Amino acid sequence: MSPPANNRLAEIARELDLDEVELQQLREAAAGDPQAGEPRYIGQEVVEPGAWREGGHFDRVTGLPEGCPVAPLGKAGDVVYLLDTLGEVSTLKASSSGKGPIGYLFAGRSAFLEWAWPRFGKAAKGGKRPVVGWEADDARQAIVDACAWKGVFDDVDRVRGRGAWLHSDGSLIYHAGSRVLFQGKWQHPGELGDWVFPARTPIMSPQPAAADPGQVESLMMLLETWNWTRGELDARLLFGWIAAAMIGGALDWRPMVFLTGDAGTGKSTLQKLMAAVIGRGLVSSVNTTGPALYQRLKHDVVPVSVDELESEADTRAADVVIKLVRTAASGGKISRGSSEGVAREYECRSAFVLSAINHPPLGGQDEQRLAILALRPIEKAAVDGLFEGLEPHKVGAALLRRMIDGWPRWARTLKAYRKALIEVGGHTGRSADQFGPMIAAWHIALHDADPDPGMLDYWVKALDVSILAEANGQAPNWRQCLNHLVDVQPDALRTYAHKNLGPYIQGFRDQNHLDDLEKRANDVGLAISFAKGAADTWENARLFIPSTHPEVSRLFSGTQWGGRPGAGGVWASAMLQAPKDVAWAGVCGRGLDRERKGVLVRLSAVFGPSSASSSP
Repeated sequence: MSPPANNRLAEIARELDLDEVELQQLREAAAGDPQAGEPRYIGQEVVEPGAWREGGHFDRVTGLPEGCPVAPLGKAGDVVYLLDTLGEVSTLKASSSGKGPIGYLFAGRSAFLEWAWPRFGKAAKGGKRPVVGWEADDARQAIVDACAWKGVFDDVDRVRGRGAWLHSDGSLIYHAGSRVLFQGKWQHPGELGDWVFPARTPIMSPQPAAADPGQVESLMMLLETWNWTRGELDARLLFGWIAAAMIGGALDWRPMVFLTGDAGTGKSTLQKLMAAVIGRGLVSSVNTTGPALYQRLKHDVVPVSVDELESEADTRAADVVIKLVRTAASGGKISRGSSEGVAREYECRSAFVLSAINHPPLGGQDEQRLAILALRPIEKAAVDGLFEGLEPHKVGAALLRRMIDGWPRWARTLKAYRKALIEVGGHTGRSADQFGPMIAAWHIALHDADPDPGMLDYWVKALDVSILAEANGQAPNWRQCLNHLVDVQPDALRTYAHKNLGPYIQGFRDQNHLDDLEKRANDVGLAISFAKGAADTWENARLFIPSTHPEVSRLFSGTQWGGRPGAGGVWASAMLQAPKDVAWAGVCGRGLDRERKGVLVRLSAVFGPSSASSSP
């Protein structure tokens, strides 16, 4: 009888070889290089300076000498890419000349240059020529040729920075900076499979031995001591975010969190705890800008914490960060200019936690990408000795090990919770994308078994979509656009009893006050239209929204549906995303300055039947 599937998955997870490995240091490698003029031993052979090519001691692909400490990656335009002696991705441009650029590539291994491409001095009588340096042109050309033979190199798609990545075979890759967990074994940074993993400053590694749930439960219990607005739900979501963020780069969708809380809520202490648990793998910044984050992340996919992203009158700086968060959630690419004036692209796959007293204004698309976790004031005594009995770094290493070992269960665990949220809880796909990874990470960190009906039921009820603040923006784009049109208070209506169109639409529907609605709609550049020959009743009424009109443009000014003078507004294309029986393109001139093209919206399809037609 075969063992249960969940037992087999646990066995697969334990097969990961996480034993510590010896990583050779640069200084130790340099000690093996021969002194100037001395031979180098390759296997059992003695190879004199510069004689490696004649002896066949070179790589058959790159043409570089065996054991070359610089590894060619490829060429793109007038730039060649290499891994230098520290394992970092370096470049050599066509305009580079002299010894300087080559010397930097071989930093710490300059003796290798003197052996591989020696510059010989004049020999003494009866003696051999001494090595007095190295030939920069020879070394440079050998490197350029080697890169050309490797082929075209794309540093966006091939370079993998620190953090978790998904292998094409579905396994988890974890780049810890000085070593890479690749196909279940620790490897040196460098070219592995189809990718390049450059050496970087080490970040947290998983603990060597398998971890059990008890090693990370203390973090869950500690998070619950804060005074969360939604109690244990918010604590569990944040725990899930920490766990998911550790492997965020490997996920299809990364969860994002916005922490809000005034002074005295323990927000700063909470941030210190997260930093201590995640360690060097957390990029922390205060009141930062988008470009500054690009510069710090580059190819890394580690978690990011941004504090003091406050709501201010001028939201441009916050908008750039929010846009970066939006891009990172789905794993898009970001572009930034380099010091040479060349645009560079990076793949953004980090999980973000933002914090402020008040979060900045969020559009519907951003509300669906952020879990808003709010803190209430707590007694100072509640945080005294907060970390007593807890070793955050050890908990973090155990949590990371739990997520790595649990990776074989990730897809089906996420699928179960996501399906429950959508089919039973009524969440949209986007909402399930946001909350699903946090729940799945919480589950894998704290449970060895698959989700049972009770766990699924708990999360469906805890994330009740009817009262969930983050679900406010779940209406389709076209409906959000129409809601704005109905709710906005334009200057043209400021002297009337009702300051927006909503009450006038309701008045026509419930009391047949068509005349009032027509006048107020015309005031703001809209019209009420009826098909030719149809009675002027609620069931036949269409709201006409011109594609271009100065008053309509004012209604949408400053929104994502706005337009430019003389050009059609985005509002028209947004409304045409509605079902065909709700909105369609048309022409209308009733009550307007002239006949215009635009969108017709059937009012009864959006706002329901009139009271008269629905009564018995």
